Amino acid sequence: MKRSKLPIDLKYLFENKYIECMQILVILFLFKQRRKGVDIDEILYYYTMLSLTTVDSKNNYYIDETYIQNNYLTYEKMIRDNVIILSNQELVEIKVEHLKKRNVMYIKITEAGKSLVLNLENNYYKKEIEKCKNIITTRKFSAKNQRKVLVRDEN
Repeated sequence: MKRSKLPIDLKYLFENKYIECMQILVILFLFKQRRKGVDIDEILYYYTMLSLTTVDSKNNYYIDETYIQNNYLTYEKMIRDNVIILSNQELVEIKVEHLKKRNVMYIKITEAGKSLVLNLENNYYKKEIEKCKNIITTRKFSAKNQRKVLVRDEN
């Protein structure tokens, strides 16, 4: 059986660690005031929403929820891997809090990470910041909203 491979330029277009890491930094930057940082589940939620959000010519935001559950579950490992990359680059700090029922991983952006996001000149990232701000205000992370992503609506 033959295996098909994507041309290298298409692979980098759709599997770009730099863009993935920068999107995580953008999310963390918008929550930079949090003392503990952001729970990894919350990052996953906002990352999924960000990746599915499009903006039309009139600056209206739309979230394509067709494959939201699949994307959410697919992104989980990728987010964890990229957080380790960002930690190794000293752009984020990872803190684990041991609770009775489970461990919670908090990610906090460092000063170097904040500086990197502040100095972004590419228009793409400015649009990503605006998209993320919109998602935070319209689809705020909560246990209820997270369940909506994880459970398919039969209606």
